[in-house]
Amino acid sequence: MPFQKPDTFSKDLAESTDKVYTSYLNKIAKEGYDTPQSLIDNAEAVVAFIAGAEPGDDNQSRHKRRYYISAVFWVLPERYRKTQNPYSRLNEASLPKAVLVAGQVKDFVAKRML
Repeated sequence: MPFQKPDTFSKDLAESTDKVYTSYLNKIAKEGYDTPQSLIDNAEAVVAFIAGAEPGDDNQSRHKRRYYISAVFWVLPERYRKTQNPYSRLNEASLPKAVLVAGQVKDFVAKRML
């Protein structure tokens, strides 16, 4: 069963990004979480699914987890996206690790977090 998208979204996306996010939402929907409300009601279970789908601690696995989280935030209501929740905690844990080369931070996101 495909994910049932809401009538309104947190932001407008390019068609290509919409397709990517929809594919990630459909993977989540196969686990039984096929509406925005089910994502809110079962946040811990969905986070566990996402973490299990991309279990590695390398930057590639972290990147894929952020795709899942971005897709989830795209369909959640604004009020939920602005609060600390299981999705935001997984997103923070999935930020890229800093890469040091000759004592210099070479990762923009990691540099910003320092």
